[in-house]
Amino acid sequence: MRQAWEADLESIKHRMPSRWARWVQPRLVVLPAWCTGRRAGAWTLFNCIIITQQQRDCPEGVRRYVLGHEFGHIARGHTALQWAWLAGALLYVGGISHPAAIATSLVIQTMVMAKMLSTRQEAARELSADDVAVELFGASVALEGARWMCAQRGDGEGAVRRRRLARLEECVERDRRP
Repeated sequence: MRQAWEADLESIKHRMPSRWARWVQPRLVVLPAWCTGRRAGAWTLFNCIIITQQQRDCPEGVRRYVLGHEFGHIARGHTALQWAWLAGALLYVGGISHPAAIATSLVIQTMVMAKMLSTRQEAARELSADDVAVELFGASVALEGARWMCAQRGDGEGAVRRRRLARLEECVERDRRP
């Protein structure tokens, strides 16, 4: 099944090269079951699209939605925040004996964390990543995938998730109009 995930990711990379493609090549990582328990999920860390074992055998449309959405985070530069945080951490460690380097690193890390933890910014990043999935595979595939993920994760009651589902439903309705 991993081959299907890898093939879809390669297809996505060719169909929609990211502006970061020169430096960052997205790759797939499947976490072992002992690491995540029974929970299905997916997320992006730097240039890695991480999925769980439980998700590996999901339906084809869900797989494409997940890859399109997570690729969207990379393509739209959302993971740049993670890289900036890492740069701040390295500056802190490298400049341990230099107070200016430490202060600079703390400012960088504080700004990055404030942006990452902002609910409004999180919603904007998630909607933007969903837009990429819709662009790649269509609104109905994205909606099917988002609903499946919601059911698997049990997080359909969150405000951001409800907003994302409503927006995907609007996209499907817009596609159905003549």
